[in-house]
Amino acid sequence: MKMGKIARQKTENGLIEYHQPIMEALVPYMERMPEAKEGRFYLPDEPGTPMRMNFERFKKDRLLKEIVYRYAAAQ
Repeated sequence: MKMGKIARQKTENGLIEYHQPIMEALVPYMERMPEAKEGRFYLPDEPGTPMRMNFERFKKDRLLKEIVYRYAAAQ
């Protein structure tokens, strides 16, 4: 069994992993994702998660019915 490439980024709370074979189908729907260069993955040097979905593309391709935001109740 051929293993896919994995990128790891150390964060305050542990490691973030990027599994290339699982994510390949989502590449057209990503705004931000790790970049492969010289046999390594480089994660974006921006705050937050290193990957971001392009929800407008999902809507355009009619794969997303709606987006629902949920917020914690004010105390």
